[in-house]
Amino acid sequence: MVDKRQKQAGLWVAGVFSLLGLAFLIYDIYIVFVDQQGRFDLSDKVLMPVAATMLVAGLVSLWLIFKDHHRAGSGLLFYYFVLIPPIVADLLLRQMAAIVVIYIILLSFIMIALVLRQEARRMAVLSAVFAGLIVLGRELWDPPIRVDTELGDFAIVATVVAAR
Repeated sequence: MVDKRQKQAGLWVAGVFSLLGLAFLIYDIYIVFVDQQGRFDLSDKVLMPVAATMLVAGLVSLWLIFKDHHRAGSGLLFYYFVLIPPIVADLLLRQMAAIVVIYIILLSFIMIALVLRQEARRMAVLSAVFAGLIVLGRELWDPPIRVDTELGDFAIVATVVAAR
């Protein structure tokens, strides 16, 4: 059973993470249409839908937690915000490993300490460690599809704001 404090924390985190998804989506749209004059590269074709899905996943998680489906809402929030987007970003963008690892650590800590139910915490810790290992393993293998980006500075600011 989820206590009132855990539900309220879940609602707050889902709301903040939804805003984080919106911020990444707006930033990606800005980069494509202002900086790149409407030209999409491979990373934009992948990361823009990921950012849009982050926003949707955050809103769906918010609704699920509000409707007392805490396990589904917090699980969706954890896996879709903490693990999938940073791994995808790191696979497509250069110079993101340190930022991605910090992102995973900060957001995992928030989710595990405040939102996830006791029985889900062990799997969440293992998943976060596995995600970190994927990122570090990718550092050894630099796929040729990766592109340079200026997302790093924005990602740091957005991650720190979300962690507060």
